[in-house]
Amino acid sequence: MRLLLLTTIWIITLSAALAQKDAHDSYWTVNYLRGPVYDHRNLSGVLQLGITHGVGVEYLMRVDGSEPWHHYYRRPKLGVAAYYEDFNYPDVLGKAFSGALVADFHIVHRRIFDFDLNIQAGAAYLTKKFDAQTNNLNLYIGAKAAAFFRFGFELVAMPESRVAMVAGANFVHYSNGSMRQPNLGLNLCQLNLGARMRINKEIAPVKEYDASTVQNDKRWQYQAFLSFGCCEQGTPLSDRYLVATTAFKCLKPITRKFVAGVGVDIMRDGSESIDCEDDGFFPLISGGVHGSAGMEFGKVYAALEIGSYLFSKVKDSFEMYNRVTANYAFGKRLLAHVGLRTYLMRAYYIEWGIGCKIGS
Repeated sequence: MRLLLLTTIWIITLSAALAQKDAHDSYWTVNYLRGPVYDHRNLSGVLQLGITHGVGVEYLMRVDGSEPWHHYYRRPKLGVAAYYEDFNYPDVLGKAFSGALVADFHIVHRRIFDFDLNIQAGAAYLTKKFDAQTNNLNLYIGAKAAAFFRFGFELVAMPESRVAMVAGANFVHYSNGSMRQPNLGLNLCQLNLGARMRINKEIAPVKEYDASTVQNDKRWQYQAFLSFGCCEQGTPLSDRYLVATTAFKCLKPITRKFVAGVGVDIMRDGSESIDCEDDGFFPLISGGVHGSAGMEFGKVYAALEIGSYLFSKVKDSFEMYNRVTANYAFGKRLLAHVGLRTYLMRAYYIEWGIGCKIGS
């Protein structure tokens, strides 16, 4: 509660300095979060899991309507967030400090209430991790640095007023993408309750833009990517292996928001040397094809890819794999890429890469 009070005072002070910037509708949100650990691995027999609680602060800015996609998505709010989380298990799970990018989309937008989808992705620092000597019960997280994801639905009462009440339900996930073992993933199911304050006194005007005159380009788009990651396989504190992926993708916009596609993946996974009898570079190369479905807003494209192996020394033919991916466009050709590779949604590695658009 002391932390919540200090945070509120800091927000009010900073808001006074930002009040002059009224070109956009800008908001501060303070939330109290509470809920259990989602014990998807059924470890409650050996762990004394309790009810977690935390405090979150968001700074959001509503897009002004100057781009077509602002209207396609009902002028969402974009911003950043910071969290303090107490897992209520100090000797094993400890606490977490997180920062994330935020996208807040309207599902239902009314004068009396908003029903929103809130998506966040970022990084976290956890005060406790697995240690074979001092903390062998923490099978969820094997490193203090982790990726942070939050997915939730929120109900905002009187959203056009200067101060609005916010209530929601969230799924929170901490994972290091198997860069360190063990990495079962720490999941929380939480409720949040808080308040949202608009910094500018008056609602900012919406920039005039006739989105209906924009022609949707439904031609095929072609892209190529090179990305790298590393993973730790086997027992904790074992060797880490480099993973490299070359991907070629064909994407086709179906609507102004939805994009579908197909692609080819050529992968070299160093960790497969554990199960592969042949040594060398080429025996560890495998290939597969994937289909994808994603959403495009502005320069960002986020998608889910579901693939199947065509050849591999270790994997069976047509064995499935998945990738959650996000790309950001720089200029007309270059793309920055980050993805989480999984098997049946079990984290395998995080990949970082660069890509380019092919053709006109």
